[in-house]
Amino acid sequence: MRLLSVLREKPIILALKNDKDIELAVKSSAKVVFLLGGNIFEMIDPLGQLKQSGKSVFLHVDMMGGVARDAHGIEYLAKQTPIDGIVTTRSNLIQCAKTCGMITVQRLFLLDSYSLNTGIKMVEQSKPDAVEMLPGLVIPRLSSELKKRIKLPIIAGGFINELADAELILQANVVGLSTSSRTLWQWQDGQPE
Repeated sequence: MRLLSVLREKPIILALKNDKDIELAVKSSAKVVFLLGGNIFEMIDPLGQLKQSGKSVFLHVDMMGGVARDAHGIEYLAKQTPIDGIVTTRSNLIQCAKTCGMITVQRLFLLDSYSLNTGIKMVEQSKPDAVEMLPGLVIPRLSSELKKRIKLPIIAGGFINELADAELILQANVVGLSTSSRTLWQWQDGQPE
């Protein structure tokens, strides 16, 4: 899968929240971008800019305005936008996106052992290409359990702002981490903090 190969080279995923982030992302050496907000009408031009700069682009469809969160919305995204895939908490959207040939990342929130068990069952049923687990700071503590129970690539996300945390997380059975921390974006680019 292309997502895994690019994350091996550059494991930091840029989690973009606004237009200023788009400009930085285009200039960044990062290979993968998660768009976390806005509406699809405002995103058409930035999507093209990101793709032209060589990025793999994923829309977090649960947070994107202007797109129905159903099979028709996913089909529209697949046919009318240059995105590579979606991020979502919704299993039904994973299935729709896979049918449309997109890469899928299912987002799970780790609140307690019950949410972990429920999330694992959801992932087993929906079969996404990767799983993003939040908050990412708990991943090192759960690494051995996750390795046993989840046979998919894991991306850590949420509350990852410090270099020491990022280094620890990247050693803990993950293929990458998503962050909105510009400090970590620069770290990946080899620039001083």
